[in-house]
Amino acid sequence: MADLSMGEVTSNNDGTPTETLTKFLLELSRENAVQSFNNYRRHLGLTAYGSFYQLTGNRDTAKALKLLYGSVENVELMAGMLAERKDDVYSVPTFTVVTKSFIINSILTNPLNSETSWKPETFGGDVGFYLVESANIKNFVCNNLVDKCCESSVDVFIK
Repeated sequence: MADLSMGEVTSNNDGTPTETLTKFLLELSRENAVQSFNNYRRHLGLTAYGSFYQLTGNRDTAKALKLLYGSVENVELMAGMLAERKDDVYSVPTFTVVTKSFIINSILTNPLNSETSWKPETFGGDVGFYLVESANIKNFVCNNLVDKCCESSVDVFIK
């Protein structure tokens, strides 16, 4: 397994290219009175954090957030999601729940086979649309195995 944090959505894992966007998103959330990080956690059925250290798992980050926000209840959504400690090697609890909620909501409210979505433009053009149209469980399984697979052996599991 790789120990690289490249691509992770965490604090201190970005550079000057994303700084402007991060500032813009924070300003936008303030202008629109986005609820606090802990309020979102409560809304999503997660327990609110009682301390900065409980949120971050890092004493230095906890200290910096305390200087900025005073109370863990004041931490903004974006700052909280970036600073939140991982539950395990890969998952950041709130980010995971928000992402899953968004995906499920998108699937339920915008089905891919609706008239507005089921067209070549949605899938990057005719080639992408053909790939989606011709997809089935067998080629999905076979295309995602390292050694590919024997077509007949997959049939046994699909039926």
